[in-house]
Amino acid sequence: MILARELHLEEVGEIKMRVPNIELETFVHGSMCMAYSGRCLISNFMNYRDANRGHCSQPCRWSYMLVEEKSGDAIPVYEDEHGAYIFSSKDLSMIAHIPDLVNAGIDSYKIEGRMKSSYYVGIVTKIYREAIDDYFDDPGLYSRKIPYYQSELSKMSHREYTTGFYYGKITGEDHAYYDADQIRIQDYLAIVDSYDECTGFCLIEQRNKFEIGEKIDIIRASGEIYTQEINIMLDEDGVQISSAPHPKQKVRLKVDVPVKKFDMFRRTTDSNN
Repeated sequence: MILARELHLEEVGEIKMRVPNIELETFVHGSMCMAYSGRCLISNFMNYRDANRGHCSQPCRWSYMLVEEKSGDAIPVYEDEHGAYIFSSKDLSMIAHIPDLVNAGIDSYKIEGRMKSSYYVGIVTKIYREAIDDYFDDPGLYSRKIPYYQSELSKMSHREYTTGFYYGKITGEDHAYYDADQIRIQDYLAIVDSYDECTGFCLIEQRNKFEIGEKIDIIRASGEIYTQEINIMLDEDGVQISSAPHPKQKVRLKVDVPVKKFDMFRRTTDSNN
């Protein structure tokens, strides 16, 4: 049973108590619709993409103007110099509240990944999986690592975070009235295609330009995120190169730790580039 986002944790707990044999699934992270339970008609009306069938184009994130009917004059809707985004909600994030989700009896945690990149989905999935495993292995470890989880979730495109309806009715603090732009901290650089254990080189497909001397984070499906400097890069013909400027360019990169297909690289925060 996939529950509506408007339910409080107490209501979720009551549902679990009344139907204990039914598994419950709830959203725990990602974009929040401005309409009740995703029943938004703006996307369907403007772009012919039905939000109720998983095709929302998220027009609620756009900036709007009022038009006076008789004169046709467009009037900006704004609160300050940045304008107002009156339909836009902050993003949901429950990473710091895993114990409350577990105690409420939620069986499956759902991530809003519509119109998101593989990098976004990969990072969010990795961090929530790690946090859940840490909590069940050692609640104290989970508590100590909350700043780390939050830091990692801040290193990709996102809006300010909120806990949504889980702890009661939402307030004005849960809406992004003034700025709907996403916060972007680090660049997604490449995805791993293959790895050669004998040479320590991996074949990657570029997503953003990078070059020799930059520091990168190697993000693996499990395990710690590893940081290293790029020292050796080769093109597909084995010729040494100094940068990877072309979209989806195939590059062989020397890495200090083993990697697997679909592991990802991103630019490290303290990189000079």
